[in-house]
Amino acid sequence: MFTGASSVVLDRGDYTTCTINRQGATVTSWRVRNIELVFLGRTARLYKFNTVRGGINMIFPYIGVSDKGMHHGFSRATQWDIEDGPNYDKAGNAYVTLSLTHNNWTESLWNFQFKIYYTVLLMESTLKFTLCVENLSSAIPFRFNFLQHSYLRVPDVSKCTVRGLKGCKYYDIIHDTTGREEDEEVSVTKQTDRLYRAVEKHLYVTNVMDEGIFKITRDSKMPDFCLWNPWSDGVKKLPHLEDDEYKFFIAAESGHCGSIRVEPKTAWKSTQIIEYISTKYQEECNFNFFDLFKGYC
Repeated sequence: MFTGASSVVLDRGDYTTCTINRQGATVTSWRVRNIELVFLGRTARLYKFNTVRGGINMIFPYIGVSDKGMHHGFSRATQWDIEDGPNYDKAGNAYVTLSLTHNNWTESLWNFQFKIYYTVLLMESTLKFTLCVENLSSAIPFRFNFLQHSYLRVPDVSKCTVRGLKGCKYYDIIHDTTGREEDEEVSVTKQTDRLYRAVEKHLYVTNVMDEGIFKITRDSKMPDFCLWNPWSDGVKKLPHLEDDEYKFFIAAESGHCGSIRVEPKTAWKSTQIIEYISTKYQEECNFNFFDLFKGYC
């Protein structure tokens, strides 16, 4: 375990680690048996009032652009505090809880009193994220929406598929059209920005690092899912992302795009789990050395 001025490193052993930068509470690295699973842009900037291009972070308290001009809220552009940890639970899993509390700057963009608790739990091949949004006001309710923006690292995005979206209604943000997903497996072979509603609890992203699979599990508080990749035509418009880097990530964003109401002195909570399943590793574990000698002994 390591805690520095700007980041926290969780270490579960067996070359399984997770690095969380206080800038936006952004997971900038997640390694399972030393395989890097999170994409981070080569020129990503990790400093205050700047959105990190890559990693796993949170869009809060609104999606899109507000009349204040801050794109996708302020949580990704803010330095978070370390509330608890880093430490280990009884099962040997490593965790840390970060927090973000309203201040003069956040109130200039979104005039409410709040505190967010964000816990990252590192297990053997899984990351668990628990989000708790607390309304500190004694009289005024507030509404928000959010997405957990996950840049998942892949060897070739054009060979990845997402399973579990068939039958879901979607809004295509690029073409301003709506529809219902007909494909069992959704591929990303062009500029993509789709918002799916009322998505199943489990989603699967295939053909990721080391021929693995990501299994994404969300609770009922996170019914929506956004699939995004800028492709070659869109990447040129994005800062801190080089022209070829769109090939090496798929952005899988779970959350709640509708309006969530939190009453005074109450809290709202949600959980998401991302599991990495390595088919190669499972085959190696099932391999029996003595099978090589069958027929000879």
